[in-house]
Amino acid sequence: MIADQDALKIRLFASTLKGMAFDWYSTLPEDSIQNWTMLVTHFLTHFKDVLPQASLVDICRNIMRARIHSELLEASMEDEMVIKDLNSQKSSKKEPTAIPTSKPKKKEVLNV
Repeated sequence: MIADQDALKIRLFASTLKGMAFDWYSTLPEDSIQNWTMLVTHFLTHFKDVLPQASLVDICRNIMRARIHSELLEASMEDEMVIKDLNSQKSSKKEPTAIPTSKPKKKEVLNV
């Protein structure tokens, strides 16, 4: 099973892919990527001759974008968890019992 942090990075990375990179990622066999490092290694190996040399500025921009996307995705995942938790709490509560509409009769007191 992929750790939560790795799963988040992989989802974020996959959402940015286009063209050849998206086609490559889409054809990966199911469960072939076990962690973030494995994905990076496969990706760089596959595209090593295709990737342009990036400047330091480009790398910094991409890191900042990835951090922003990661934070947004984490917040979205937390929201989903809260909603699921609230829904499960709501469904586990018993329905309120019906309140009687007529007043119960008073017991008659016998004077002896």
